[in-house]
Amino acid sequence: MSLDPPLVLWSLSCAAPSLPAFRAATHFAVNVLGTEQRALSVRFAGGHNGKNKFDGVPYVLGEYGVPLIEGAAAHFECRIVDRYYGGDHEIFLGHVERYAYERRPTLLFCHGTYHRAHPLEDV
Repeated sequence: MSLDPPLVLWSLSCAAPSLPAFRAATHFAVNVLGTEQRALSVRFAGGHNGKNKFDGVPYVLGEYGVPLIEGAAAHFECRIVDRYYGGDHEIFLGHVERYAYERRPTLLFCHGTYHRAHPLEDV
């Protein structure tokens, strides 16, 4: 959302079973998946069916206790600075506290299908 200060904005359905956990948290992670991680994206986008979506997914806990998926092209560890009501979603605004990335193609979902996003070039 912003480069100065570095801010990330995302939203979660008010019907999501994980909403209480995010409301109680001080931090969240954004894991940017690589193109070879499409199946993982589909898994996390689907319903939970009473299961923990992280079961069997290799990850480490970041400095703030948030899950960082192994093999992801990038990780952003964010401190929650505000939350907003947005209709049937809750909007989270986070300040990027830490990040790591690799210059490789990432997975992009747009217009109902997956695409390959090329790594950014240095300027």
